[in-house]
Amino acid sequence: QEYVVKRARIDSFAKEEQSCAESCLAAIGEVYLLERCAGHPHIVTLCDVFCPRDDLGLALVLECWGADLETFLPNQPWEASLADEDPSGHEPSLIRNIASQLLRALDFLHTDLHIIHGDVKPRNCLVKTTGQEAIVHLKLCDLSTAMSSDAVHRTVVPNSAICTMMSNEEWTLPYRSPEIVFGDRSFSTKIDLWPVGVMMARFGGDEFTLNKPPATEPIWALWFRKLGSPTVEDRFSLRPMPDYPGMMEAYDFGPLSPWFPATRRRLGKWGEFLAQRLLSYRADKRPTAAEALASSYFVPHRLSLVQVDECGDMLESRHSAFSGIRHQWNLLEGNLAPEVL
Repeated sequence: QEYVVKRARIDSFAKEEQSCAESCLAAIGEVYLLERCAGHPHIVTLCDVFCPRDDLGLALVLECWGADLETFLPNQPWEASLADEDPSGHEPSLIRNIASQLLRALDFLHTDLHIIHGDVKPRNCLVKTTGQEAIVHLKLCDLSTAMSSDAVHRTVVPNSAICTMMSNEEWTLPYRSPEIVFGDRSFSTKIDLWPVGVMMARFGGDEFTLNKPPATEPIWALWFRKLGSPTVEDRFSLRPMPDYPGMMEAYDFGPLSPWFPATRRRLGKWGEFLAQRLLSYRADKRPTAAEALASSYFVPHRLSLVQVDECGDMLESRHSAFSGIRHQWNLLEGNLAPEVL
């Protein structure tokens, strides 16, 4: 078996004691959380921890689990024709399978551990194919930015984590939720659900959050062009945030723009509907990970997924909760489904 060593360096030469303390807490915190996630089939496994002799900090020995999604998907045979109108040769079930496994990992972090991941993006999703049928198995990694989902116990968020979460780095910013982009530190687990919607849209062929040259628009302008301008209620919720740009009030791109026909075919009407719900500007309008798993996008395939999933017992133990959430989705989808047809 192959392993990967991740070094969590502790900067003892920091000018401020607070910076050194934060780096210590971040390193120890990631080890602690990975130990609590031991055995979960969709979160990377921590195998060992040691202190390198030539460096300050900790070395985390992790299982080597394939490639990250950013590397894996372009090598799939159906990805080459992703922008084509002809859906032949594409594999919509792969998008559904990836989204399902990612949501299961997030549901465990949010519901069982009361933890926010804080940096959900393709580069933090490791995938590899297993078995003769080449089933794609996903594992979420990098819990260095994870923090409590309880605002009462999150009175002080480490600056190192916030800097990472609010980074303008090419592979980070496109997956940031409005709360993070606008500097709101009273965020909830819902910041982890926005990037799932972005990834569903992107893997379906609509990369609306990527600033392609020569475009230099702010990220929120890219949201508006695809998702439509925020409603009065949305703006009322966003305005109090520290980094809310006043110039945004002058932008009006109208209602929701149509998704690419090929994207709609790959996601299907329920996948498109779920992605749009995950991409709600207001966090309280986004479904939780558990609620998303109960949507019609996953329900027809739930039994087959459980059969190949090692955490079947964990999912079945929540059957009563699943039934209640499923009933809510029936009402919601029944009322709003015509808008996405």
